Amino acid sequence: MKAALHLFASMLAFFALLATTPAAGLADDNCPSAENLLKFAATESVPAAPLLPASVAIAAGFQPGSGAPAGQVQSLQGTVLVIHKGGAEAYALQSGSPIFNGDTLITAKDSRVTMELRDKSAVTLTAYSKLVIDRSLYNPDAGRRDTKLQLLLGRLRTVVSKVTGDSAYQVRTPTAVAGARGTDFALAVGPAPHKPSVLMTVLITGGGSSTVELSGAGGSSSLVGPESVTGAVADCAVCAAEPVGPEAKKTLSRIAPELDSFAAAPGASASWSKKFLEEEEQFGLYVAVENALNKGIAPAEILAFITQNREKLTHPSMKALYCSGVDRELVETAAEQLGISKFESGRAFTESQAECGSKIALEDRDIVEPPSVAEKPDPADLREKRDVPPLEPPQPAEPPKEDGAEKKDGQDSRPPFVAVPPPVDPSELIDYPDDSSGPVVSPSKPRHYDEY
Repeated sequence: MKAALHLFASMLAFFALLATTPAAGLADDNCPSAENLLKFAATESVPAAPLLPASVAIAAGFQPGSGAPAGQVQSLQGTVLVIHKGGAEAYALQSGSPIFNGDTLITAKDSRVTMELRDKSAVTLTAYSKLVIDRSLYNPDAGRRDTKLQLLLGRLRTVVSKVTGDSAYQVRTPTAVAGARGTDFALAVGPAPHKPSVLMTVLITGGGSSTVELSGAGGSSSLVGPESVTGAVADCAVCAAEPVGPEAKKTLSRIAPELDSFAAAPGASASWSKKFLEEEEQFGLYVAVENALNKGIAPAEILAFITQNREKLTHPSMKALYCSGVDRELVETAAEQLGISKFESGRAFTESQAECGSKIALEDRDIVEPPSVAEKPDPADLREKRDVPPLEPPQPAEPPKEDGAEKKDGQDSRPPFVAVPPPVDPSELIDYPDDSSGPVVSPSKPRHYDEY
């Protein structure tokens, strides 16, 4: 009996110890809330010191690095510098510039760069960021990949391509190591808001099969599934991953909207876009946009699809995004990536305020279509816009007077001339082009004197 009681007491002590011992990857006092982690990742952090070392000079022109390129710049905004491995000079990158293993990339204020690596993975680096490409190797025949990057400061988003063979895709930060197992994720590195003297890494995963293993200090790790967020503060265990749903995609789109189209899983885009077109035709644009947002489709992806397939609805679609509660900055950034001016997106914002106010009623939304050009305008309207005198039927000419005929008081005799043909319907003298841009005189028909 005593032995049984002793065994029972030992078991209670063991389970009590388990309950009070923090497991690797579980949140503690050093882990901010999921809301604060998302806010940290979406906010641009200005470094306290210059990212370019004082010993490195900026050289004119561009010199390539050594070896085979690891990737290529796809798009660039502002000033982005590259320092080749072992080099003492920095070169300004341009769209199309090659990237090499060992390169260090530095982005200035209001600058960003998107690269495509050898395995077709995409990486976007935002402003005030510093990234080292340790290596990016790919064997297309065997389908093997070995990519290792270092994000020293700032933010990046990457969409990892799928390969058939062995895959290693790793991004190291000062406080953690992220090993990608699928698709789409972003990392942000900067001073911890609750402890500015140390650095913090925040990881956000996208939808679909996006899965990343985040390892931190003391061997702690956390397997982060789709649409989740976690963090790791220096010398602390990795925080517990928290699912955040569509907020994850919204934050990813804030960081790098240019990668939204890359992140769509195969077949996913076609699926939502087909439903979008059906709903737009049946219920209107505002309902279709709202439903797409509720499904987790990024605003930038929605706007890009409409611009490519329903160009005339580009302006109303921005109003629909605003009326659905999408942040103005997010819409303007997405619009700018598509070549839409800030004036145009700003005009849409102003109109949406007048139209929607603070309350959204989707069932009352009407799409304002541009004027139809199917009907031909009235010729008089076209001539009025061009300050052309209106056509008037010619008056019958008076017959010439006989030789020797006497003049009447107040009238002059007219010289003989050929009589004008009978009146002609003015509409028969005008051809209308397909775009109804104005009357065009047909070369096959005689010009009337009132045309000049």
